[in-house]
Amino acid sequence: MLKLSALEFFFRTIPESFLIVMVAYIFANKKISRKSFIVASLILAVITYLVRLLPISFGVNTMINMIVFIIIGINIIKININISIISVFISVISIYLCEWINVIILNDLFNIDRFSNDYFKFLLTMPSLFMFAIVVLLFYMFINKFVRR
Repeated sequence: MLKLSALEFFFRTIPESFLIVMVAYIFANKKISRKSFIVASLILAVITYLVRLLPISFGVNTMINMIVFIIIGINIIKININISIISVFISVISIYLCEWINVIILNDLFNIDRFSNDYFKFLLTMPSLFMFAIVVLLFYMFINKFVRR
């Protein structure tokens, strides 16, 4: 079980869900519909929370969430299945790279390899969320500059 604390849910899972949905809009080259953007993000966040409560191995939750997001992309955001698949893979790879960089920095520079409590864990994982937000912003800038001419 990969249970999330309320702190992690509200300040990590929900913002991350908004960023993942933003990636789908960016790659679909679609104007953001505020209602579908918020609905898709909140549904993804809640399902992520519920999936993490399941007694499954680490990694399986990611696959389930990816499938859920593809369905959300098709049915709520109304994007092509190929774009939905591409955007979720790009999002997951980007998140993992940001988390990997964060762990490398914590381990190598600060010699922190254990999270003693939920608050400490929360604080130490926030830089990877900020890195992911920067990656999403870079995707947006790159696509606007080179693809949408």
